[in-house]
Amino acid sequence: MQQFVIKVPKRIRKIESQILTMQKPDTLSGEQEPNPENMTREALVEAQKVKILKDRIKILELELQRAREESFKAGYEEGKENTLNEANKRIEQARQEMARMEKEYRESLERIEMPLLELAKTMAMEVLETELSLREDHDQILLKRLRSMLREVFQEKKVTVEVNPSHLPFLKSTDIRQELDLPREMEFTVLEGKHLHKGEAFVSSDDFYLDGRLKTQIEELGNKLKQGESL
Repeated sequence: MQQFVIKVPKRIRKIESQILTMQKPDTLSGEQEPNPENMTREALVEAQKVKILKDRIKILELELQRAREESFKAGYEEGKENTLNEANKRIEQARQEMARMEKEYRESLERIEMPLLELAKTMAMEVLETELSLREDHDQILLKRLRSMLREVFQEKKVTVEVNPSHLPFLKSTDIRQELDLPREMEFTVLEGKHLHKGEAFVSSDDFYLDGRLKTQIEELGNKLKQGESL
């Protein structure tokens, strides 16, 4: 039996199982975020439509097989030509119906892809912000992030870093240059960034501007999912 296979995009599978169990996130400050409750309801409706389409496709595949079997039997019975013509007509009708359903199936996936992805990004941001606010080692998390970011500007002569105000006492009480293994010739300045969350940072120089916000990282992951890249 000829198989008709409809592939579900990898990026949908990655986030589908997580969406059904996550809690409703709050709206992020300063931006209007999608309503998770409405998005989840719409996504579930679309997912149900997809399941119905897949079930109907299975039924059509069985119908195709039955039509072929009848046409085979007709070769040994009277009225072979009429039966074969009728079977071929049913096969063609079933193929047309499956083509239509395949198109509808793809359209359904496309409709739920973006709402699911945006909802996943919103929930991921909520989880990360909550975890950082509860952890006591957020200063060490910041240091780890800064080490990674500063590798990009290691050859720069003048570098400025902005961090959440809560990190300033820690950065002033420790030998930050030694902690970050900075070159002696680098002019290094730490500024207060009230708009930044704990663990986040901006790093800038004459030639670079690095965005170390959680939101930016999540956006980059979302773009990779859209493009089908591996994370």
